Amino acid sequence: MGVRPYGAYVFSYIRVLFPFHAAAWNATFEPIQRMLDEPNHAKRDELTAKWRDNAGTQLNTIVVTSALFAGVITAAYSWPVLARLDITSQTTVMAIWYSALVFSLASIATSAQQSVALTRLGSHPEGLKKTRELLGNNLGAGWEPNKLQLFIWQTPLSMLNTSVVMFMIGLVVLVWQSVSPAWTGNDIKVVTIFTLTLVYVSCLYLMSNYGIYYRIRRP
Repeated sequence: MGVRPYGAYVFSYIRVLFPFHAAAWNATFEPIQRMLDEPNHAKRDELTAKWRDNAGTQLNTIVVTSALFAGVITAAYSWPVLARLDITSQTTVMAIWYSALVFSLASIATSAQQSVALTRLGSHPEGLKKTRELLGNNLGAGWEPNKLQLFIWQTPLSMLNTSVVMFMIGLVVLVWQSVSPAWTGNDIKVVTIFTLTLVYVSCLYLMSNYGIYYRIRRP
């Protein structure tokens, strides 16, 4: 089995196991493919400039969001409830939150790096052509999006999402381990309300991903 058929075979399983991630990949792939395939030179430049501007806007949004979320994470280190945990649980929560902070800061750094790259490409006399050469591979008979570039340009948002997920995991450990062994009425109230809220917002998050990335591909 060749490399390309094998890659398609693997991606078919990814679509089944991680449908939202596969849909997000396609949402990134399709505009670039259309831009590279456009036969009209003026239209091709227009699509390239549009992609560059939209990518810059996305990166700016990620930078601001990641910076705000990093502030939330660092503020959480001083929560008094952490002192109520046993040393093992406290260490677990802090390790998860430190990792979440690293992802958030890396998201900021990567977004800034990519934003600067777009700015430098924009100042080049042949910036639009260079952008297409960066994003695509010339197959001779046509162009296809570079898989590494598709991954790279999704990295900042992926790291931000990972940071949020890790912070939530640490928060779950914090809440469930902070209740007393006797499970008083107040403990039950806190755990119940928190768990119901977590389930509710998780469902909303999945619905949002479905509506934005998955259904957009349907005709």
